[in-house]
Amino acid sequence: MNVTNTEILDQFAGGERPVSRVTADRRAFVPPEWVPVFDATTPAEAAQAALALWRDHGQRLMPEFWAEVVDSLVDAWVADRGGEPVLVYVVENIYASDDPEVPDDRVVAIWIGSPATPQLSPRHQALWAAAPPELASFCREVHGSFAVPDEQSFGVRAVAAMPTLAEVFEELDVDPLEYESGPQPDRLLVVTQTYSGARLCLSPELPTGHAVIVRGYDEPDPSSKDFTTLLDELVLIRFEVE
Repeated sequence: MNVTNTEILDQFAGGERPVSRVTADRRAFVPPEWVPVFDATTPAEAAQAALALWRDHGQRLMPEFWAEVVDSLVDAWVADRGGEPVLVYVVENIYASDDPEVPDDRVVAIWIGSPATPQLSPRHQALWAAAPPELASFCREVHGSFAVPDEQSFGVRAVAAMPTLAEVFEELDVDPLEYESGPQPDRLLVVTQTYSGARLCLSPELPTGHAVIVRGYDEPDPSSKDFTTLLDELVLIRFEVE
């Protein structure tokens, strides 16, 4: 593994809660299903144990991202995030240059997964009803949340913490918006976002299995698309930014 501890620690700078690796004397803190990751003796072994937790959920929910992670996951470890056990995924994504005089592009990225949540408690039940089965199954069986250290971006926010777009705007002190067509901000449930403010939203007013992206304070994209397609596209953007 070529990723340094400094590169890993730099990733946690964007998180609100402290994250620390769980030491051997805290074995009881580790969820049973994560013990193979905790007991791994090498980064490669830990990475394989973490990937095994996903079973077929990666291919179903985020197939292109899953393929990248299978190729680029270099380590995984159990951590304590403000008293909550979490699983840290260390990804080293390398784009090989065709020009021998141009160095390869390399991005180190961290994702953090919380324990699976068999009993989901959505903050907005009526809007969560629009969630496709692939998303609900992932949250129940793999990770209750899966995102970069800010707990909001490039993945899946915790279901209990998913806000409406109207709530996001209110928190940002933005005057209430009214769209000319489509679901209004209070009918859009924010699943995740990018650093630049593109937000992936569900709504029962969209076709079944679809979602829509809202970029900043603009109107939602003119047409909705399959949720898994949009999630895949959005999460992969993490490899294009620092």
